[in-house]
Amino acid sequence: MAIRLKKRNMTLDFWPYKKYVIYFFAFVLIFYVLFQSRNFIMGPRLAFLSPSDGETLNGPIIEVTGSAKNVSFLTLNDKQIFINDDGEFRERLLPSSGLVILTLKGKDRFGREKKLQEKIIVLGDKPVQKASTTPETNTQPQI
Repeated sequence: MAIRLKKRNMTLDFWPYKKYVIYFFAFVLIFYVLFQSRNFIMGPRLAFLSPSDGETLNGPIIEVTGSAKNVSFLTLNDKQIFINDDGEFRERLLPSSGLVILTLKGKDRFGREKKLQEKIIVLGDKPVQKASTTPETNTQPQI
């Protein structure tokens, strides 16, 4: 936008930096689009919180916890599981004794899959008994 002054034949430019302002807004727009598409670029993110890889556990029932972000379908050992609003899951399993491989698979809404495996060792089929807090009383008479 320029105004010409009649007496001196000069041009007065009210906005000399408009080219830089346009570049700035283009940069901001590109940055915003890339920031909003970060979930598409990164794909599904999976993590086991417990048990950790290589851990040895007692008892027939184990609890597996973890987190999953950017997933629309999630399975643990080929069984569908669900996440809460924070993206965390908690599942109880009844594995056999010995080496157990936990396989977590996640699929996002664009069809990309990610697979995560952990190996744990389960000892025995009996649950761990808690120690009694009260001492046992002897019911036999003393001689």
